[in-house]
Amino acid sequence: MPIMNIICFLVCLVLYWSEKYLILRYYRRPPKFTADINYRVVNILPYAIILHCGFSLYAYGTGDIFPTDFVKEDGYVIGETEYLNNRMARLSGILNIILLLATAAVIIFNYTLIKLVKTYFMKKYSSNLNSTIKK
Repeated sequence: MPIMNIICFLVCLVLYWSEKYLILRYYRRPPKFTADINYRVVNILPYAIILHCGFSLYAYGTGDIFPTDFVKEDGYVIGETEYLNNRMARLSGILNIILLLATAAVIIFNYTLIKLVKTYFMKKYSSNLNSTIKK
């Protein structure tokens, strides 16, 4: 179909010129962001790992997506269904559980460490601050 080549050329030509016009005349520079966005993302990432592990445990373990065996019923080939305990017993399930537990341990360790450091420095520097104020 030679007409499709012509249509494709015209679409590319229109898209090129419209984007060029919009970039040069209409679009603005994006606003400058602070480092606060980076800190928020870093704080959210451990929870994203936990959600990812839970979803991958389901997705890689379900027989509908990756069946381990096939059953023929009424002329149809169907993936064998498995329960959650069978999914977790596989290698992919064990690795996800280990990653899930390690992430939870890191989150708990970070919060505990942050609290300990804050209380230590508050005690240490609050006494120095109070002594300089009294003088």
